[in-house]
Amino acid sequence: MIHNLMPWRNENRMTANMNRIDDLSPSPRKPSGLFDHIEALQGDLSWGSILDAGTGTHSLGWITSLQTERWTAVTGAERHAAQVRRIATPVQRPQDRILVGNWSDPALLAGERHDTVLADYLLGAIRGAMVTDAHLTFVDAD
Repeated sequence: MIHNLMPWRNENRMTANMNRIDDLSPSPRKPSGLFDHIEALQGDLSWGSILDAGTGTHSLGWITSLQTERWTAVTGAERHAAQVRRIATPVQRPQDRILVGNWSDPALLAGERHDTVLADYLLGAIRGAMVTDAHLTFVDAD
């Protein structure tokens, strides 16, 4: 199954939402066209264990509003992790984790499996560097 993860065309709205990092209230839900689209694709399927690969206050705020078995949020900066922790602390469960690490470290998530991987920060960075107006797609192995 192939999913287009970038169907929105209102990029000004998306940029405005992603730049509101100063809003660190523990509100579990932030408006985002991307997150709405992901929820529509997911439908009634279980979220299971979620990996937020390149976590942020918006993505983790959204993830904490979902019915998940557990979530793992990864960032490369301790200062950023502190911001994310302020969002997560009121709703974080014992099985949920915020990690600071580098993707080049083979031990970072060694032996772990996740049902759902959110990489909106990574995909946004890739799209920002694209020369063409190509759309990114996600290919589900099933």
